[in-house]
Amino acid sequence: MAGPPFAVSAGEVEALYHDHAEICLLAQVDILAQEPRFQERGLSRLHEGIFLLTPHNQGS
Repeated sequence: MAGPPFAVSAGEVEALYHDHAEICLLAQVDILAQEPRFQERGLSRLHEGIFLLTPHNQGS
């Protein structure tokens, strides 16, 4: 679906940030039930991911 909001895949997060930070997926939740406007547009799922990005140690 065209945004906004824009979808960002876990692979895109990895590609963009792996050189700069450790990436940890903390949670992934299907939030479609809380978003009726997306249901009305025909979506069958809407997953929201929460990532923790920890910067690599710059001093080492």
